[in-house]
Amino acid sequence: MINDLRYGVRTLVKNAGFTAVMVLMLALGIGANSVVFSVVHAILLRPLPYKDPDRLVSVSESSGSFQRGPASLPQFLDWKGQSEVFEGVVAFAGRRFVLTSKGMHETIEGSRASAGFLRTLGVRPALGRDFLPEEYQSTGNQVALLSHGLWRRRFGGESDILGKTVILDGQPCTIVGVLAADLKLPGELESNLSGFYRSKVELVVPLVIAPYEVRRQTWFLRVIARLKPEVSMKKAQTDMSMIARRLERQYPDSNLGKGIKVEKLSRFLRGDTAPVLLILMGSVAFVLMIACTNVASLLLTRVVEREKEIAIRTALGAGRRRVVRQLLTENLLVSMLGGLAGVLLAQWGIGLVGAFCAEVNLQIPELRVDAPILLFTLLMSVLTGIAFGLTPALKTSKVNLNESLKEGGGSMSPGRSGRHMQDLLVIAEVMLSMTLLIGAGLLIHSFLRLWQVDPGFRPNGVLISNVVSAKPQPPASQWVTFVQQLLARLAALPGVASAALTEMLPLSGGDMTYPFQIEGHAQPEPNEEAFRRVSADYFSAMGIRLIKGRYFDNHDSENTPKVAVVNLAMARKYWGSQEFLGSRIKTAGEWRTIVGIVGNVRHSNLEKEPNPEIYVPSIQAVKSFGSTLIVRTTGEPLSMAETVKREITALDPNYFADDIRTMKKVLSNSEAERQLVVLLMTFFAALALILAATGIFGVISYSVSQRTWDIGIRMALGAQRGDFVRLVLREGLTAVGCAITLGLRAALVVTRFLSSRRFGVSTTDATTFVAIALLLAAVALFACYLPARWATKVDPLVALRYE
Repeated sequence: MINDLRYGVRTLVKNAGFTAVMVLMLALGIGANSVVFSVVHAILLRPLPYKDPDRLVSVSESSGSFQRGPASLPQFLDWKGQSEVFEGVVAFAGRRFVLTSKGMHETIEGSRASAGFLRTLGVRPALGRDFLPEEYQSTGNQVALLSHGLWRRRFGGESDILGKTVILDGQPCTIVGVLAADLKLPGELESNLSGFYRSKVELVVPLVIAPYEVRRQTWFLRVIARLKPEVSMKKAQTDMSMIARRLERQYPDSNLGKGIKVEKLSRFLRGDTAPVLLILMGSVAFVLMIACTNVASLLLTRVVEREKEIAIRTALGAGRRRVVRQLLTENLLVSMLGGLAGVLLAQWGIGLVGAFCAEVNLQIPELRVDAPILLFTLLMSVLTGIAFGLTPALKTSKVNLNESLKEGGGSMSPGRSGRHMQDLLVIAEVMLSMTLLIGAGLLIHSFLRLWQVDPGFRPNGVLISNVVSAKPQPPASQWVTFVQQLLARLAALPGVASAALTEMLPLSGGDMTYPFQIEGHAQPEPNEEAFRRVSADYFSAMGIRLIKGRYFDNHDSENTPKVAVVNLAMARKYWGSQEFLGSRIKTAGEWRTIVGIVGNVRHSNLEKEPNPEIYVPSIQAVKSFGSTLIVRTTGEPLSMAETVKREITALDPNYFADDIRTMKKVLSNSEAERQLVVLLMTFFAALALILAATGIFGVISYSVSQRTWDIGIRMALGAQRGDFVRLVLREGLTAVGCAITLGLRAALVVTRFLSSRRFGVSTTDATTFVAIALLLAAVALFACYLPARWATKVDPLVALRYE
């Protein structure tokens, strides 16, 4: 084996250019697979950083198609008190906090956790202690645990941090502990690409319940439990289903039709990402297969060159197994070099994927090249070396001594030996490329269709910011006064067209529904639709179209008759073609007159059809102004960011602007998952196209170069240059045409797996199929034409003297 390695190294160095091409092709294929596998490993395979993670389960409310809903506080207490299959049941809820320390305000993501939260997870603070039982009472002193990152970033890793007091949401708070550096709480690990939590959890406080959170219909808690050692998942699900039926009988108003779903915590945290990742893994597998096919084609082109060498080895007594071992050793050296280069490319690619996810606020676990990734790359390198090297090795080792030694001293033309195998490899790589290109084409087509959807508002020129108070929430009257003064100041600024506040932005992914009643309509059961509280200039600030009637204005105050505006979907669902302006609806206990109809707005995402919606003026809705500021500018919106910050602080130093962004960015980020998939698929498809073109070009070039003597004879006998070009094109495009036909059929099967990722495009979209077929045909034509054209420029006399 050592001798084989030495000879293999000498052979590869001697043919450095040939070796470099093969290594580069394999590096691209292996590197792309390593990048995707790093994502798959981080989301699906990496074990949770808790004690006995297989015994941790998520407990969720299920209702119809909604299978992973949060729980209310009474439900959580019922589940905890009545279950007999868990060692511990805990709950947590994400929340933003305003941290004030050393005169600086900062909004951070945190979590409120119930008693025993860390103990159930099986972790302990790195510094300090866990929460005490009395600290979960509303009358107790407020305490907090810091994440290791926040401790280092904000407090410089001070060793005496324990016992220090900071201001949290305007109230003094004592730091009692610091979490471990490598600890990720469940909220951070949720890797559903359209997940519930999207930021780092940097602070944990005891779950102290506010009065409005004690209702059975207030769902806000995520529940985690630890199974008893002898309890199976099936038994746990059976036990919780019995509890669900018991609660349904006990509380029919809130629990009718509600079930309880128990699943592994790891499965819950990864959400619905598995189908997306399988698509990406299949795509990069195609890329690697194309790269292997290319390398196998290149090795087959060397069959003629090495046939005499192998014949001599065989004549001197080398058996076929010995020859195959030598050739496979050389191939494994190439694949290991390709794997090493692939790791370097993967490191770069992982950085790009992580940067993209951070840019679009797409929450995925930390990506890194660690031991599992290196092991995967090593395995891929070995299997790849065997995959692309076995067929050429077997082909090369099977020689006829008399014919090979005779050919070695004469004709340089390989005849038909090996051409059929090369044609099959060309067909394979073009077919694989065709399938991958069509899949990517469908996703790109779907993405373009999605971006043509009207969101219902005009995002250009809109600046978004959260208005945050560094002190406890003020009385409603003070908040209303502050909001009205702030909006008036902002609207008067040069470069500002209008300003407004809302509770929930479009494309924020959620709806708050309220029951309502239409005056004069018989309703056996109360209807319930989306309910939105907005300030007077909200519609003009967002650029929402007025269809009929009027918007809200400053005359709609708390002392004037209550009014409402409905969207087009609401009007069509409940009134049809009837005239209803001036009609009244009752919602939140108040009768309101409908004064306008506005266009539909996509509040969940661009794919989902708009729901019926009722808008009411914030000033008339129990003085409940939202805290999301919307500023429509006449120029570049981000140029107004500092001005908006100054105006908020100048009006009241206790308020500040947080999370400033543009509405265009919000729109873009709403489809971040789809953007990532389309971006990767497009890259993989382009890579496949380049590899396929390179493979065709390489095979045709080598085939033509080996026929130099044949070209000379043909041209000496009167053949025209065009005749030979047509001959080469006919031979090359025949194989490509067969591959395109097979690729179209394969794509019809494979694209069925993309049905959940498409929008407005059929999986058999004729435009995409025809466009990709024409693209591949054009690339193949170019790849065949160039070597044929170059070969015909050879002087016939030179060609005949080539031997």
